[in-house]
Amino acid sequence: MIDKGYEITVEEMENFIKKNRLKIEDADGTFFYRGVSKLWLNPEEYSEYYDSSPGIGYGLSKWINKNISIAGSETPSSEVIPPN
Repeated sequence: MIDKGYEITVEEMENFIKKNRLKIEDADGTFFYRGVSKLWLNPEEYSEYYDSSPGIGYGLSKWINKNISIAGSETPSSEVIPPN
């Protein structure tokens, strides 16, 4: 599971694509799995991710806007929520 408040970067995304020999094509989507869905059956622990959540950083959101049709995740927010 990725740490709360962890920012996923463009470099990580591009490395993942290259390492897995993927090709991004028009209208592709992506789903960011961070392991947080393991907590769905424990609502009290899962709800902590409303206050601080790993997610897409600003640079990656701009990259997604140019390269991907839709993005999602299993966390309350797809974007990073830094810890308080």
